[in-house]
Amino acid sequence: MTLGLRSSRSAAIAALTLTSLAGAQAHLTVPGQYPEISAAVQAAAPGDVIQVDWRQQPYQPIVIDKTITIVGRALEHFAPTIAVAQGIGIDCQLQPGERATLSRVDVIPVTGASQTTGVRVQGGFATLEDCRIRGGVDASGTGNLAAVDLIDTDVSVAFCRFQEGSGAVALRATRSNVGVTDSRMIGSSFVVGDAVHLVDSTLHAAECLIAGGEDFTGGPGAVAIRLQGSSRGYLVDCGVSGGTGQPGGIAIVNTTGTPVELGRTSIGGGTTLSTFTSVAASTGPVVTNNALLGLLWSEPPYRRGTLQRGQGFGVHGRAAPGTVVLMLVGLAPTKTSKPFTRQPAMDLGEVLVGIPRLADANGYATFTASVPDVPAA
Repeated sequence: MTLGLRSSRSAAIAALTLTSLAGAQAHLTVPGQYPEISAAVQAAAPGDVIQVDWRQQPYQPIVIDKTITIVGRALEHFAPTIAVAQGIGIDCQLQPGERATLSRVDVIPVTGASQTTGVRVQGGFATLEDCRIRGGVDASGTGNLAAVDLIDTDVSVAFCRFQEGSGAVALRATRSNVGVTDSRMIGSSFVVGDAVHLVDSTLHAAECLIAGGEDFTGGPGAVAIRLQGSSRGYLVDCGVSGGTGQPGGIAIVNTTGTPVELGRTSIGGGTTLSTFTSVAASTGPVVTNNALLGLLWSEPPYRRGTLQRGQGFGVHGRAAPGTVVLMLVGLAPTKTSKPFTRQPAMDLGEVLVGIPRLADANGYATFTASVPDVPAA
């Protein structure tokens, strides 16, 4: 639900959409009403919310083909888990205008599983919040496997960790727009894999750690971010590093000809084990743009399903000191609104109010409020 955005001269546009406030949604429970998440998804109508309780036994893989929200409920250090023996853990097959929201649901491969994908999103829009997603082993190391695979979609990611088992990438996006905040994307080790692989896609990242996989057995370290085709990247307040190996991996490999834009972001090449020296941080064009804005939530909107009417929350924009930050607030998205991967992130007709803020000496502009009491539709 947060992003790194390009600012427009002295004004940076950020947008906040309180998607959790719809009052007409039905709430289905798992395992209370349905033994498996898949059964609840089949029974749900578009727009419904499925609340999933943690249990020791993992849940079965699911297919999502409608607008739906799945929220995990658990103890502090646990989350409902989907275990994958073969294929895809959560397969989102969405039509234009449909949106899937996944909150605090983890996906793991079963012991010994190979050639598995944690989450695949194809088409539509999706939000992943407070999820831990892993894929299985790709012993061939061909790079055709990803823990999270995005195809022709717009996706927002917050407070997540994506990590592949071995031999594949953590996040791969093809013809997609991706906004990521406060998340970690770690490439696989042993048979190493890149952390992020973009093909004709755009990545906005804020407050993220992105690291290529490491190899301590004589192989090369992996790349943190690889951009191909018409891809573009905007990184704000991030740490990006290539993996340790022989030689170390490069942090950013950009073959697009369009510079990756960095705002207050550190990039570093991986360590070459034989010499204990670092390789180049990047190949291809990379530029510094400190006018980039990073939008940060103080309270995750879906974490543990706790955001309630009347609860306080905050949004912090970070930009160059003295920058005017205009925050556009709406109560709910329409089918035309996008996740936070564009500027502006919502149509002007969806804006409830605009709040101007001036970034302080440290570059922070803050808006705090309480979730309004919205009557049921």
